[in-house]
Amino acid sequence: MKIKVASFLILFAFSLKAQVPVQNVPPPENPNVALSHDEHDEDDTLSSMHHHVYHVNPWVTGTITAAGTIYSLAMLPVLQSKPQITSAEFQTLNPGLIRGFDSWVLHQSVGNLKQLENYSIYTQFTAALVPLTIFFDKTISHDWGDVLLIFMEVNAIDATIYMSPLGPVFQNKYRPLAYYTNLPEDQRNSGGTRNSFYSGHVAAAAADMFSMAKVYCDYHPEASKVLTYGLASIPPIVMTYFRIKALDHFPSDLFIGWVVGTCVGVGVPELHRVADKNLSFGPYINPGGTGISMAWHP
Repeated sequence: MKIKVASFLILFAFSLKAQVPVQNVPPPENPNVALSHDEHDEDDTLSSMHHHVYHVNPWVTGTITAAGTIYSLAMLPVLQSKPQITSAEFQTLNPGLIRGFDSWVLHQSVGNLKQLENYSIYTQFTAALVPLTIFFDKTISHDWGDVLLIFMEVNAIDATIYMSPLGPVFQNKYRPLAYYTNLPEDQRNSGGTRNSFYSGHVAAAAADMFSMAKVYCDYHPEASKVLTYGLASIPPIVMTYFRIKALDHFPSDLFIGWVVGTCVGVGVPELHRVADKNLSFGPYINPGGTGISMAWHP
């Protein structure tokens, strides 16, 4: 936890540094040194082409990100301390109650579950790291501080929702694994087998990849959104496959993960786009409590 907090503080500090405007000081006149007309024209073109796409208040965004991160880390031990499933609970499980959209998952051939779990982890790391390649784009790299803060905020909000009453910290839905009586009970009785709803892996992969796609399309409106979002959907699709084959989730759990991740990944950058015009955020403190305020200015 100390490493994660330290990493967050370092990223936050660099992001704040990026928000400080740098004054353009003209170079001293030197008749012996002159730029060519082509170099002047190129500089003027690049300067005129660049504009800030997002409105990011580093203190507000940083506060939201820090609060979400701290809350998620605080709830993690609760998620990991669920009691094991007892033999009496296993006897009450009725696969016949799982119908329609979810039922087919209970009729799979069982593969190497440990290996499939590892594949999920590799896919998760890929989905988390790939968005950082967007900073190789010269247009986006000018605003790397804003974009980095947005990516951090996306992950913090996604994790907060997962750790909220909507997620497995408070929900106790059995994973498909629990219904596979051909597997040893000691392989199925972990407390984590109660965490089927909803898929945090899919939600995180979708949030990371779709926030990258959203940012890229906002900076490059001429780009094909179908192609960009199509490519961005590949890691979440791969993650969905691995989570099903590993008997970790029902399709409905994965669908909710897609919805949450997509809404957060696309919605957070979009809020920063409209914030400069008619939507504002800020902390508030009153006798009744503290929180984040949102105001709409039509």
